[in-house]
Amino acid sequence: SDPRDVQRLTEAARARGLQVGAGPVVALLDGAESGSGGIAVALDAPWGLAASDARLKAALYGDTPAAFEALLDYLTGKAPAPGKLPAKVGGYGIGTGCS
Repeated sequence: SDPRDVQRLTEAARARGLQVGAGPVVALLDGAESGSGGIAVALDAPWGLAASDARLKAALYGDTPAAFEALLDYLTGKAPAPGKLPAKVGGYGIGTGCS
C-alpha cells in the first residue's frame, strides 16, 4: 500500500488516542493486491478482498483523511458500515455488506 495511506490511518488513530503498533494488524490494499492480518481494507477497489485471508474485510473506496475517520468509527464500533459492494468480488455478491 501507499505509505501516505498508512500515514493517514496512523495519524487518525493517534488523534483518537488509539495505540498504533499493537492490536489487530490492518492491511491496506490497493487495487487487486490481497493482504492478510486481522483486518483487510480495500481502499479504491475491492478486488483484493477476494483473495485476502483476513478475518474482517472492508471496502473503503477512498484514501482521504475523512475516509480513514469513517473507517476508524466502524472499527471502534462508533458507527455502522452501511455500504454495499457494487460488484461481485470473489464469493461476495453484488449488494453484500456488513451484517
